[in-house]
Amino acid sequence: MKKNLLLLLTIFASLVINAQITIGNGTTFGSAPFTGSYSYSYSQSIYLKSAIGASGAITGLRYKSSSSTAMFNNTNKIQVWLGHTAKSVFSNSTDYLPTSGMTKVFDGTLTFSAGVTTINFSDSFTYNNVDNLVIAVNEIAPNYGSSSDKFSSTSAPALSTIQAYYLFGGSVIDPTNIAAGTSKASYSYLPNVTLLGLTAPAVAPQCTTVTSPANGATNVEFLPKIDYNSSAGATKYFVTVGTTPGGNDITNHYDNGTYLDYFFAEGLDPETTYYVTINPSNSNGEATGCSTSSFTTGAAVANDNCSTAEAITTLPLIKAVDATYSSNNGGYVSCDGIEVANDGVWYSFLGTGEKIEVKVKATEFWDPMIVVKEGTCAATSCVVSVDETGYQGTETGTFVSQVGTMYYINVGNRSLIDFAEGKFDLSVKSLGNMATDESGSNAHSISINPNPVQDQLNMKGDLSSFNGYQIYSINGQMVQQDNLKQQKSTSVGKLAAGIYLLKLNGSSDSKTVKFIKK
Repeated sequence: MKKNLLLLLTIFASLVINAQITIGNGTTFGSAPFTGSYSYSYSQSIYLKSAIGASGAITGLRYKSSSSTAMFNNTNKIQVWLGHTAKSVFSNSTDYLPTSGMTKVFDGTLTFSAGVTTINFSDSFTYNNVDNLVIAVNEIAPNYGSSSDKFSSTSAPALSTIQAYYLFGGSVIDPTNIAAGTSKASYSYLPNVTLLGLTAPAVAPQCTTVTSPANGATNVEFLPKIDYNSSAGATKYFVTVGTTPGGNDITNHYDNGTYLDYFFAEGLDPETTYYVTINPSNSNGEATGCSTSSFTTGAAVANDNCSTAEAITTLPLIKAVDATYSSNNGGYVSCDGIEVANDGVWYSFLGTGEKIEVKVKATEFWDPMIVVKEGTCAATSCVVSVDETGYQGTETGTFVSQVGTMYYINVGNRSLIDFAEGKFDLSVKSLGNMATDESGSNAHSISINPNPVQDQLNMKGDLSSFNGYQIYSINGQMVQQDNLKQQKSTSVGKLAAGIYLLKLNGSSDSKTVKFIKK
């Protein structure tokens, strides 16, 4: 009899321990359901029925906090409501569901133990697993905790969680009449939560839904993150990605563990449609017949490759650049045979003999690097290779350009993993140390007058050491050449209007002068 009683107690204890369903496993921390950073706050979060997978009595909640310090005890008085909703996300940051249609399950003081917060309800809530679940939490303690007092969360569709709060001062928020003076926020995450009292059924999990990129999305970046909803009872998720419906040429049934997001190791091709299938799995089997979601990447920027570099025709060049849609399809950029950066965006210009400064300031969170190649895109060496400040820093590279030589500037991500480029401010300018119209040993003896030039180019000064000339367009193309027999004038009437470089050559001397053709 005692053995049978002991067996029954053991079984009962096991059932109690296993009567819980956990939603979310992310490792980032957020301000919901509440935080010590705010004087008062009120939040609502919507959890999908597909992530719960069972009906029954919810007897409590458990959250994992970022802190187990006593500071959290300053914000330990809360009220909790649970309810059903047909909504999957909120419409906006003020779209609160009325508590009159919910059940108040807790109103009291919490205790925090080793970073775990358990809320045992005074009355259970009967969940139907037909609707989605909304959890509302009102923090009513008048004191502050620490800014690090937050709860672990998992990424979710935008507006999955909304929150009203007072950063300083204020009063307890009334959920039935949220004051206009409260700050409002919406989040693309859900607090990780354990629903106590529910038991997951011993069956294979149901299919889940890809939430990002949205099905049919276009103009998607080349390194997107695949997000999908939690599926009740799933212990792992298999990810398949291909360039045809049902295809697997990119990723074939990859075991992504319990993660609810998937990252590509290499950038995707521009203007290509990709098809994603997620199959949740557990010890009872794998979900079958799961639908496929698709998205199409955007077009690459025009100067994505060195061969299509944007020509710099005048200095200084100062501009804001969005390199989000630059690909790494040209391969990593190398200096002396060593890969140093992603193939980002490219610029080119013709050397004038001046000292050139290239400056890049990241205007969002990424790590830019400047590489400059001389002569050709395939040059093995680099005249500039600089990455000194790290993420969201300013990089500066300088070099002395050679007259008539093409230079190719690459601004790409420093990482040797294919990380995406971002926005930056670009400045390319001459420092004026070796001005173009003063290059060569006869720096002060040759000029063009008048300049700009109409049809006849007139040179003034001592030409005795020069025996020939070439004229280059600003893009580096030689458009005219001839011997020089002490004549100081040559016809340029056939040249199109624009900026040109006149290079005078001698056996031991050279001279380059910039002119404008009308």
